[in-house]
Amino acid sequence: LVARARKEAAAGDFAGAEAAFRAALERSPANVAARNNLADLLARRGCIVAARAEIERASRDAAGTALAAAVAATRAEIDA
Repeated sequence: LVARARKEAAAGDFAGAEAAFRAALERSPANVAARNNLADLLARRGCIVAARAEIERASRDAAGTALAAAVAATRAEIDA
């Protein structure tokens, strides 16, 4: 689902991408990559409050993992 969401986002289908990221998170709520990408997508769509909520959760879930740096970079972009 995450790969499909990325393809949909790249093709400009942001609603489809958001739905796919959310479906991935329903299956696996601790999927840091899906949550990070959802946060990025929401921020790009101007949904900053929702993006911040998602990146906060992703930050907690990514702490001490290889994805922590990527999540921190997304957070910095959202907060910029």
